[in-house]
Amino acid sequence: MLTTAIGISSCSNTVTPGEYYQYINNPKNGLVQEKKVGHLTFRCEYKPAAFLLLNEKNKAFNTDKQPFNEKELLDEANQFVTFHLKISSDVNSDFLKADLQNQNQYYERLNYYNANITNDFVLIHQNDTIPCNYTYLERNFGIGNETTLIVGFQKEHFTPSGNLQLYLYERAFNIGQMQFDFSISNINNIPKVKL
Repeated sequence: MLTTAIGISSCSNTVTPGEYYQYINNPKNGLVQEKKVGHLTFRCEYKPAAFLLLNEKNKAFNTDKQPFNEKELLDEANQFVTFHLKISSDVNSDFLKADLQNQNQYYERLNYYNANITNDFVLIHQNDTIPCNYTYLERNFGIGNETTLIVGFQKEHFTPSGNLQLYLYERAFNIGQMQFDFSISNINNIPKVKL
């Protein structure tokens, strides 16, 4: 029965949520890039609107939240190009504590990643430089060793039709410029998912 269901879904180019998660998170599909700098690993993931909606549905199901308007949430997510920048350290569970000189430096890093990093992101699309509209740091508080920074660019002034280059000029660890490249063909190859 399962084989038949997968066969039917792949014929229509529509996949199940589980298959969709696997596809989006598989680096072989070109939607995930990783860079290691010293003790830190930066894993940048392109996240389409349908992925964000599925995440919210999962959160609502797992926490018994009130139901939300799926169409409204999907419409809102479609207004942005969204990336998840997952940062981890191979020496600390909290990447902000990696190679820490003093406690004050920790708070400076926390402030930077919570508030000031937004200005250090740009998205290059064809000949346009798009400023970052928002970032949101999801703290892990010692549960796991990966922290997610959500990065969003509003589509108000552009429609993604070419390759995307995400640039970060990282200041908290004095890393400087980092670049993550995403091919439009990989983005266009993302399968449809049953929502």
